[in-house]
Amino acid sequence: MNIKTFIANNSQEALRKVKEEMGPEAVILKTRTITDSGGTNGMARERIEVTAAIDYDSPVGCGKEPFSSGGLDFHEKWEALEARLREITHFLIALEASTADGNLSVPREHYIYYRQFGIIPENIHRIRPSRRLAASSSGPGRKKELQQCLLDLLGSIKIAKESPGSKGRRIYAFVGPTGVGKTTTIAKLAALYKIKKRMKVALVTVDTYRIGAVAQLDTYARIMGVPLEVADSAEDLRRS
Repeated sequence: MNIKTFIANNSQEALRKVKEEMGPEAVILKTRTITDSGGTNGMARERIEVTAAIDYDSPVGCGKEPFSSGGLDFHEKWEALEARLREITHFLIALEASTADGNLSVPREHYIYYRQFGIIPENIHRIRPSRRLAASSSGPGRKKELQQCLLDLLGSIKIAKESPGSKGRRIYAFVGPTGVGKTTTIAKLAALYKIKKRMKVALVTVDTYRIGAVAQLDTYARIMGVPLEVADSAEDLRRS
């Protein structure tokens, strides 16, 4: 693994250096603010230090890929890989259904169908009998019934209501796949509490893997004037 540290005037400049010298496969290990005396007339100034790594032993900045495509079309390889993964997933789910056959609350075929859409066994058992897939349902009808099952499950999730008169620190955690809008939602809520409700707000991120994740949240934090902490470990998270 190649590890390198970059120092820049801001997060955007630091990430640009990482991409230029280490390529798009680089992983951000750590980001922190440092102070040096390089300002006007030797005055102290804040700079950004980013530590990044690539997980293969090839010279940085050479522009070479860590592996060769072997002359095959990338999209064809990707589609073949996805198809193979679907086959493996279906096999594992079918095996899971077979081992739990006597304890299934729904027909085996329906259990497999639910599992292929990512519904965990505990939630399959929570689906109301009146909402479960009909034995004869298929195609668009089955898809509609599945959507209703998912809506029922979402409706059963208990969400803690915020008490207007409550005091003390409140912590909200946002977890989910990439691209669903976590960072944007966090920024909107932070702005609401900071500007409208006049409350003290701080942001903490543990997403140090994806390039640009910290920089995006850092931009929002600077605009709103709220502190941002980057937690690289469980200990960092506890301190934050």
